[in-house]
Amino acid sequence: MSSISNTYLANRENDLATRCSAQTNLNILNLPDDLVNYIFKFVNDDPPQPECWAPLVCTIFNTHFIKTRISITFFYPTVKDSDVQRIVKIYKNLSRIEFPIPNGWTRITDVALKTISTLINLEELHLSGCRNIGDDGIIFLSACTKLRVFSLTCSHIVSDAGIKSFLLACKSLEEFNLLQCHKITPFAFADLSSLKLQKLYISSYNITAAVLKILPNFKSLEMLNLSHWVKNDNVDFSDLSPCNKLQELTIDAHLYNDRTGIPILKKNLPNLKVVKNKPYDLWESSGLC
Repeated sequence: MSSISNTYLANRENDLATRCSAQTNLNILNLPDDLVNYIFKFVNDDPPQPECWAPLVCTIFNTHFIKTRISITFFYPTVKDSDVQRIVKIYKNLSRIEFPIPNGWTRITDVALKTISTLINLEELHLSGCRNIGDDGIIFLSACTKLRVFSLTCSHIVSDAGIKSFLLACKSLEEFNLLQCHKITPFAFADLSSLKLQKLYISSYNITAAVLKILPNFKSLEMLNLSHWVKNDNVDFSDLSPCNKLQELTIDAHLYNDRTGIPILKKNLPNLKVVKNKPYDLWESSGLC
């Protein structure tokens, strides 16, 4: 039934908020055929009598759709705080939310994140192009204690204070991505040794080689991406040698040399795969960030 719910959401993304607000006027004719067929599997009458439709539709819809843990992607950039509020009010078991960047900047603010923070079963949240989100919004998300994956892209407002407060509260976090968030410095990751992060991606103009002294505190790290942030060769990747679970490291191609401690790191971590990244990626070349 989860696949039916996901299909229903995906096919009706643009007018989902309107449909949610009209839940009390739910019409069986507006439901997808596969969901209708599923509903009538529970009907004993042949053919089913109209008087059974309303209570049956309400019961099945509530049980297998509203209460099903589902994901939603807001593809349209015109989404507003009020749209997010309407969706969250109806679908309280959302487990994954994504705001992708290819369609431009979204209009949501910290108000939307305060609403999202009420989703107790939220496990994944991807925020791209949300340039109106600040530290307050990130701190609101600290209430999402089941959050395992969090991505924040192209934020020029969120600072170390918001990130540190969020990380201290989200003990279940396994994957954390900060791409082109240029107010973030290495100090956002200091004193966070209790985290069980397995995947970490950091990209910021203000991230320096000092972060290499801090990251070994994350003993569970398996994948680390440090591309597009180091502006000079004054780095020593051998500082990451204590990360004995590290399996993959991605760095800028020009930093893959003997002077940056890569040979020593590979000797200390023989199973480590080092990926050389191109100097510029889609985000920088497109000018979106």
